[in-house]
Amino acid sequence: MNKKAKCCALMIVFAMIVAMITAPAGASDDGQDTFAYKTGNATVNVSGLNLRSGPGTDFAALASIGKSQAVKILGQLGEWYAVYDYNSKQVGFVNGNYITAVSEDSKNDPKVPDEEAPSISEDVSNLENVSDDAQRLLSLVNNVRQESGSEKLEYSEELSKVAYDKARDMVTNNYFSHQSPSYGTPFEMMKAYGLAFTAAAENIAGNQTVDGAFYAWMNSDSHKANITNGDFTKTGIGVYTSPIYGKIIVQLFMK
Repeated sequence: MNKKAKCCALMIVFAMIVAMITAPAGASDDGQDTFAYKTGNATVNVSGLNLRSGPGTDFAALASIGKSQAVKILGQLGEWYAVYDYNSKQVGFVNGNYITAVSEDSKNDPKVPDEEAPSISEDVSNLENVSDDAQRLLSLVNNVRQESGSEKLEYSEELSKVAYDKARDMVTNNYFSHQSPSYGTPFEMMKAYGLAFTAAAENIAGNQTVDGAFYAWMNSDSHKANITNGDFTKTGIGVYTSPIYGKIIVQLFMK
């Protein structure tokens, strides 16, 4: 059975939206393609390589990638690779015959835009008791918010407690949904934890890395809207190890 990377977004002014991204891989014992997570950078070795919405030529082209341009590898499904295109800022699939992977220790790593591989920014590097995953995701999110003209989000320990407990609840009770059998909706859960807010939203993802979750969210209009929404002022991030997805990532936003 193919492994799947899922992501969902819930905005307080809209109905629940659940989005699922099926990730790629090599060949399994039953002859079917299964997902293999891979990371690293690669360069395109042809002109005008199509970035497609799925692993095959029948899927729509999302963007055209130029020769020698860098892409970030996220996974593999047979001869197709799931990649993040730094120029179009989209996640899609390309045929592996037309990219050249670069090993981590190579001295010829492709040059990638600095903003797509940010270091931990000053606003999170001095936070105590914050996981590396949470700091990484907060840095990615705040960099994008700055680019879009929105103020950086303030990291909230109280909201992060809610996010962590939600992520743990999904793993413990084996579900993937905004609606928790233990806590109800995200908004009911936030109120139960004593948080007051006038607007709120939740993004959830199942992924091997927070980078993969972030890039998937940015490729979804509803998730991206939560991330760049200028009305939100605080965020909480929870990451919990999952035997199915690698990690369950929950990010809460509120005003």
